[in-house]
Amino acid sequence: MDGYYDPVVSQVLQRPIAICGVWGSCIPDVCAHIASYTGVPFVDLERYMEHVLGASLSSLCEDQNKLLELERKCIQDVCSVQPYPMIALRPETMWDEECTMLLGQCKTIYIQIDFLIAQKKVLDWCESRKYTRNLNLRGVNPADTVGFQNMVAFCEEKYHCADIVVQAKRHHPRHIAQDLLERLFD
Repeated sequence: MDGYYDPVVSQVLQRPIAICGVWGSCIPDVCAHIASYTGVPFVDLERYMEHVLGASLSSLCEDQNKLLELERKCIQDVCSVQPYPMIALRPETMWDEECTMLLGQCKTIYIQIDFLIAQKKVLDWCESRKYTRNLNLRGVNPADTVGFQNMVAFCEEKYHCADIVVQAKRHHPRHIAQDLLERLFD
């Protein structure tokens, strides 16, 4: 996010909010904008996991069991924080049934974004960083349009039970945050 802001808490959550979407949906950026508008704290689960691990999550690419164990522990930690935060989830988080159960106390929000726009954002991100992040955890090549579209479809199928589903009409994270604010704090 550009610029400095000194958040003034204008909202307090009754329970944590878990916000998710496929890669390229810019969920941490959306959460940062909501936090700047409302003063509600947010946690990027992926960054938190790396902090707890003391290394990049790519170091756990080969050991899915350790990655899941770390994720479950971090979800328990984050959900117990008060005041309740928004949690920016990794797309894979709710593919695991135990993670889904741990997040049961949260209000869940799934942000849908056109898969071609999401794919372009991911490819631009990877090209700018010369790094594919954790896309290889599910064997998805971001340049493979069919594979990426299938991954988006799988994500949306897994999130059909979200409390709120937002179809992003505008694709800048700030605009998605503004649209979501109306649904969260009306």
